[in-house]
Amino acid sequence: METQVYLYVIGEGWKVFALSNTEELKIRGISIGNRASIGDGASIGNGVSVKSIYIKGSMNTVLYWGEDKIQIGCLQKSIDEWINEYEYVGKYQMYSPDAIAEYGKYIQMIKSLHPTMKLSDQLTDK
Repeated sequence: METQVYLYVIGEGWKVFALSNTEELKIRGISIGNRASIGDGASIGNGVSVKSIYIKGSMNTVLYWGEDKIQIGCLQKSIDEWINEYEYVGKYQMYSPDAIAEYGKYIQMIKSLHPTMKLSDQLTDK
């Protein structure tokens, strides 16, 4: 199965692209530079791919790293907790109705991707 990434297309929203489509990545300026590093003694094993999502939303960042957790700003909850509570949390944090809807879409996107990105599958499939 070919690895895919979601890239945002202005006016169209999130679109799926094949990771092997290096031309699309070059056009968008997406690369890992010649002198990139991940720290002393760090490594990524054979066949392991790092699957994470980082979104800079209108109010806070959204982080997902393959576990059943999403962190929005400083709050971390399970995906289902966010599904059930994002509107309440957004109102409590004084988000506008548009921002609440925006973050609801991010949560739904992560929920739909989670079955294919689960960290536990990466660790046990080897």
